[in-house]
Order: sequence, then C-alpha cells, then structure tokens
Amino acid sequence: MRILFDGAGTQGLAALSNPTHKAHAVLLAVKDRILGACAYCARAFGETLEARGFPFLSEYREHPSLRGLLQEGYQLVTF
Repeated sequence: MRILFDGAGTQGLAALSNPTHKAHAVLLAVKDRILGACAYCARAFGETLEARGFPFLSEYREHPSLRGLLQEGYQLVTF
C-alpha cells in the first residue's frame, strides 16, 4: 500500500504534519507508506511539504503518475 496526496488533499497532509494536530500520531503511523504529494496541487495551495519531509511527485506534467502505479500492480482507491 502506498499513499499519495492530490488536489486539496495536499492541504490535509500539511495540516496533519503539524505536531499539534490531534491526528498527527496517525500520520506518523503511516508515514513510511506515504509516497508524497502532487507537486502541482501542493504549490497551487501554497503548501511547503518538502520542508516537512514529504516529496513532491511530478512524473507527469507536475502531477504524480497514476498510470505508473497501475503498471506496478497497485490498485487506485480515491476518497
């Protein structure tokens, strides 16, 4: 399982990465599963996630390559 944050979800990742957030412990529990955040979306929302240890994913026009994940055998689940 891998987790990536896209769209407004990049704001959620930024919020959860704040140590004072009540769900920060949940983020830490899955941090090793997080691939990163969409570079385009994170920049659009003004998030600086790279400084917090979350890489920007930009394989396809500044967005993560969902096709690449499918080719690796992953199933995509969005919510």
